[in-house]
Amino acid sequence: MQDRASLAAALAQVPGADVARAIAGLSAPGLKPDAFVPVGEVDEARFAQLRPSLAPVPGIVFRRHGINAAATADLGAHGVGSIGEITAELLPRLGERYQAGDLVGLSGLEAAAEHQLRGAPSGEVHVVDGTGKVVTVLQRFAGADPQPLVTTLDLAVQRAAEHALDGVTQPAALVALQASTGDVKAIVSRPVNIAFDRALEGRYPPGSTFKVVTTVALLASGVTPDQAVPCPPDAVVGGKRFTNFEGEAAPSIPFRRAFAISCNTAFVGLASHLSNAQLGAAAAEFGFGTPLSPGLPAVSARFPTPVDAAEHAAASIGQGRVTSSPLAMATVAAAADSGTWHAPHLLANPAGAATAGAAGGGPSTTAAGAEPATTTAGAAPPPLDPAVVQTLRQLMGEVVASGTGTPAQVPGGPPVAGKTGTAEFGPGNPPATHAWFIGFRGDLAFAVLVEGGGVGGRVAAPVAARFLAGVHG
Repeated sequence: MQDRASLAAALAQVPGADVARAIAGLSAPGLKPDAFVPVGEVDEARFAQLRPSLAPVPGIVFRRHGINAAATADLGAHGVGSIGEITAELLPRLGERYQAGDLVGLSGLEAAAEHQLRGAPSGEVHVVDGTGKVVTVLQRFAGADPQPLVTTLDLAVQRAAEHALDGVTQPAALVALQASTGDVKAIVSRPVNIAFDRALEGRYPPGSTFKVVTTVALLASGVTPDQAVPCPPDAVVGGKRFTNFEGEAAPSIPFRRAFAISCNTAFVGLASHLSNAQLGAAAAEFGFGTPLSPGLPAVSARFPTPVDAAEHAAASIGQGRVTSSPLAMATVAAAADSGTWHAPHLLANPAGAATAGAAGGGPSTTAAGAEPATTTAGAAPPPLDPAVVQTLRQLMGEVVASGTGTPAQVPGGPPVAGKTGTAEFGPGNPPATHAWFIGFRGDLAFAVLVEGGGVGGRVAAPVAARFLAGVHG
């Protein structure tokens, strides 16, 4: 090292480097001339960019080493998670086989399956004499090799989902599933710099995306796609006034058109002929009320029984007390696609992961308000009526072909089918709205949520189009 100023200027190019601390460390008492003072870490791609400017500077040297890192920043923040040195809080919870300085899973699947991924150390208890010589071995402990954790994630689909949300400034989420199995192919929760995983743990009113559920109840009750229904500018039910978000109104339109343009007043009028039991049964067919245990903490969709006519009408359009996560709404789209609701799962070997937490004797933990990240036994909803499903798919196709979801169109390949949602929340007048779009293309189902994003067709549907173009492009 010949010039500390030049050295500092060169090191300032290293992302995340604490240059001032590193330069100060060079003056530490007793530091030998050949000591290695760490400054920062970069991956191979960034190293190739920086090396031409860093390598010629006297005093800068490089060491290569491997690290355990998620493939993308989104997976590192939510999903796969991260590892690091054990914290004082985790040390007593993980069990006596851990000690200060150990590397452990700190978040995501790395934490949920810590004991499976770590294995167990072997060891012996010795009796020694005064010189330290082993006199006898009292006990031997057999170790256990770490076991791999295989996920259902598809890196190409994951990256397409991440890129689809690039440029979205509000908090947002995108979840994609294989419709026929429930395998989670992508999970994105933005922003990545906070621990809350809104894709799995967020509770939101689903808004008009819930009309997929209400439509199944209506079709089962005898409503037909070509049945004429009124779409007035407003409707009063139980003393509560309902309007159409974008002012849609028509004296009479086919039900299929009411679905395509998401006419609220048509739906609350038709839903008045459904009982709470009929609407609740349809919700149950789409997994509402069924605990979700994909391998990480996740909340289930909820359909509380309406207490009066006004709440019944609100529930029919995904408002009131109805709530869901993006993950749960992705399963709704998947059920419409495949004809059967499948519980979502992130793990290809869930049996091993479910018992992983017990291997080291430490208790498992979950986020507040979320179901445990273990396999839960229970009855899955039965398959949907095939005739109803066929009609539902056609209706969802018309949403994208000529309704509120046209911005979700993707040229070439299978057609996109879906449902927009503009879900009101909060005390504002008018209330703020979350932007939703759920849908499917081929065997890939998905849900997009943009918190406070506005209109689902204008905001969430274009995100879906970018996602699908990235997957199939």
